[in-house]
Amino acid sequence: TNKDQNMSLIDKTITEELDDIAKNGLSEKEFKRIIQEFELSEIYKRDDNHADLELVSGYAGNNADWKEALSFIDGVKGISNEDIKAFASKFLIPENRVSLKVDGKGNEFNNDYKAAYADANPGALNSGEIVEKFDSKKLAEIKRLSGGLSNFEVKLDGLNKYSLDNGMQVYLKENHELPLAFTCIDSMGGELALDTKGELALTLLNHVLPTLGVYKADTKKYFDDKDLEAISTNLGASIKFSAGTDYSSIKIASLTKNYNKSLVLLKELLNNSALLEKDNQEIVKKVQEKLDLVKKSTLDSLENLKKDTSVEAKIAFTNSIYPKEHKLHQLQLEDTIKLIKSIQLEDLRSVYKQIYNPHEAKITVVGNLTRSDIDNSLIPVLDDLATKNQNLRIAPDYSKMATVESAPTKLTIVNSKDNKPESQVLIGNSSELEVDSPEYYPSMLANMILGGSIPSRLFADVRERLGLVYGINSNVRAFRKGSGPFQISLACDPRNLKKTIAATCSCVKTFLEEGVSPEELELAKMDLKKLFAMNSFESRVASVNTLSGLMLRGKDESFVNNFSSMIDAITVDQVNAAAKKFIKPKNFSIVATKPKDFVVPADKTEAKPKTSKVNMAIAA
Repeated sequence: TNKDQNMSLIDKTITEELDDIAKNGLSEKEFKRIIQEFELSEIYKRDDNHADLELVSGYAGNNADWKEALSFIDGVKGISNEDIKAFASKFLIPENRVSLKVDGKGNEFNNDYKAAYADANPGALNSGEIVEKFDSKKLAEIKRLSGGLSNFEVKLDGLNKYSLDNGMQVYLKENHELPLAFTCIDSMGGELALDTKGELALTLLNHVLPTLGVYKADTKKYFDDKDLEAISTNLGASIKFSAGTDYSSIKIASLTKNYNKSLVLLKELLNNSALLEKDNQEIVKKVQEKLDLVKKSTLDSLENLKKDTSVEAKIAFTNSIYPKEHKLHQLQLEDTIKLIKSIQLEDLRSVYKQIYNPHEAKITVVGNLTRSDIDNSLIPVLDDLATKNQNLRIAPDYSKMATVESAPTKLTIVNSKDNKPESQVLIGNSSELEVDSPEYYPSMLANMILGGSIPSRLFADVRERLGLVYGINSNVRAFRKGSGPFQISLACDPRNLKKTIAATCSCVKTFLEEGVSPEELELAKMDLKKLFAMNSFESRVASVNTLSGLMLRGKDESFVNNFSSMIDAITVDQVNAAAKKFIKPKNFSIVATKPKDFVVPADKTEAKPKTSKVNMAIAA
């Protein structure tokens, strides 16, 4: 079969490479690149607040002196190519190799399940209330054991904000402790500026772009992806392209001393990408071949996804909420496959010029740079690119993200392609929540209490008390503009499918009727502040991403410095009101998978599972 042929080819290729390294070692070019990558890795590794802890614990875990890390690079530089060849010829030999093949065959739906069509609950602990309630007494005990609840306050100062005559805005946070600079260039556009085919072309573009290389028509010189990789390694730099719902991003990481050269590389990539060449047929052929490879890989992945019932269920769930014209509506896999097959190079060229176009860009820089560096180096490059392409920018169409009217509750059953004895269930509705809505953080807190963290109401009741699910969680998604979904995800025994859905919906209904308790809210606030404090500025990379997101929302350091007090000011009433506004049990769309040979029992009168006022499950 084709699958067996592919596996044989992969095995043959790996074996040949191992044999070559064991016999011949590395080429001089490969050897120098690896040594240089080790050096760069050690520098970039330091861009993390936990770097020292990981260094010490890593060495201590191997009974080694962590001080050896200080001379690690010197040790690496002392290794010769002959040393690597000697190691490879001793250890990378056929006698030391073991091959493990996983055939991917799953368990069939066994006879016990086939015979047990009636609802069963073999995993339930009991029907009584066994989960301890979370109350003020328990909260006081947590405070005592932890020495009080930390405020997790974050303070950001020294943020240089300014705008330029060309419409660009800049956030610069200087940090001169390491010779590194991180830059994010955000430009309005993204997926909402494209039609469905354009979105798929953008997906292909993001995959193929790093491999296309640069072609300079004036000198007839072509730099392929390996050449560009070597240049990036020599510069200690990386340039990445990505696009979201309404913005595209170009991210540059660089050693400070090579920042200007990294910008030259960026300019070459944007102005002279081999993708843009149309006259030199040899270059066009190379680019076409690379696109064909990416298309084949993408199409193969989609063919495999057609076998995955959970993917079919996710599409069915999303499309039961959002109409065809909505941005979040998803194509069926067959339609996606047809569109991808139709995408040509010209589609990628058009998307490339529209999306990766720094017109009126929002620029975030964190690291070892000054305003003078930005104004004299980065801005001229971006201004030149924007001037050449300013008429190609297409603004996002936010009407595609408009709020939709929720339909009455409906259950859809999706048959699995196999008999794996599990049901996956998605329950939810469209919300009108936006990230800058006054209800955004109250909604986030409500979701954390309901099912967005462990412990939670859904976890305590449906999993711990009733024993009906393997796992359960909820999530609310928000955008800068437009409506995202509220969603509950769970997995259960198919014999308990109806019982589990009923118990989950009942738990949500009780949650909305009773509301959150002050104790639950206090713990949720602590958790939210902790996540913000620990993740937002843990490194320069995290900092540039956080500040980029704030700039796109029109916020600055005052938002960061007031985050803790803003969360503390949220009341129980605000959280309960937000939950009732965005969580709509009467309009739930419910999609569930079932094993191929399993028959869901017909509706019958049965007592609804008892739901108690269980707030939190606290581990002893």
